[in-house]
Amino acid sequence: SMQHALFVQLVSYIYPGTILIPFLVEPFMVCIVRFYLFSWLIRSRPDVTSLQAEKCLECMPFDLNRYGDIIVNLVLCNLIFFLTSANIWWLFAQLITSCTVVCVWDQYRFLRESQRTKFTTNMMDVCAQYLTVFPCSVLAGGLAFKYQGGQAMVRGWARDEFFHLRMEWIYIIVAMLAHAVVHTLLLYVVVPLFVSEEQPKTSSYREVAQENSCNWFNAN
Repeated sequence: SMQHALFVQLVSYIYPGTILIPFLVEPFMVCIVRFYLFSWLIRSRPDVTSLQAEKCLECMPFDLNRYGDIIVNLVLCNLIFFLTSANIWWLFAQLITSCTVVCVWDQYRFLRESQRTKFTTNMMDVCAQYLTVFPCSVLAGGLAFKYQGGQAMVRGWARDEFFHLRMEWIYIIVAMLAHAVVHTLLLYVVVPLFVSEEQPKTSSYREVAQENSCNWFNAN
């Protein structure tokens, strides 16, 4: 059937090409390949200064793009709920494996392969919370699909009617949009009520120095 064919294609795309291979290749490309490429470049260019050589070989700043990677993987895995199969558990087991690999690699990268990086605000974390609207909305659509009959409903359709415009798909889209609106409003209105906003301090440098004497002149 069309549904089974889509399931096979989607699983083949997700695993291992999306949720595993990129994270296994990333350490090799970021650490080993990058180091040897810049080392060969420095050796082959006599006009490279010591400062430029140091800049080429120093570790990169730690980035937070992993938020996006995990959100995309969650959206892809949640799409499986529209293509019912007994092997759904296996795909989510691979997702857990992928997240474990990412956690171990990021821990090592943060401690051993990154220069000191400062994050002065929580804007990226707030943005990530809003991005979770997408996988949760897809999950809400999957729930609406199951509620209307799921696999049993699809069996009553013709083989080529899976993508035809039907009231069932309209209900699913409405469920996804409704969840997205409610989820966003909760994050925008309700969550800030439980987060205390830090007020800027008005203490002078003299008052702060009496409690904490560490400064640029004596700590470098």
